[in-house]
Amino acid sequence: MIRNFRKPLVVVAPKILLRLPEATSTLEDMAPGTAFLPVLADPSVSPGKVTKVVFCSGKHYYTLVKERENLKLQNVAIIRLEVIINLVMSFDILVIIFGYRLLD
Repeated sequence: MIRNFRKPLVVVAPKILLRLPEATSTLEDMAPGTAFLPVLADPSVSPGKVTKVVFCSGKHYYTLVKERENLKLQNVAIIRLEVIINLVMSFDILVIIFGYRLLD
């Protein structure tokens, strides 16, 4: 059925990220020439020290980062998956995993 009017978008997701200062983006992140990244590497740990990699999505990332800081862990990388279902994502995950030297 074709309608002559636009239907509003309804987002059914947790709204906690709207209020979280860590989840905000800068204007440079949305400038021309930038692109959406389906997989985000962990910038806060050095790749040479990583022995464990955790994949998560959404609000769980911020909970895991807070717990990692409380436990003072330096060997755990938390990778954010922004798109769960995508064929291109598998290559992006491999690029990030091969950046860490997992010896275990």
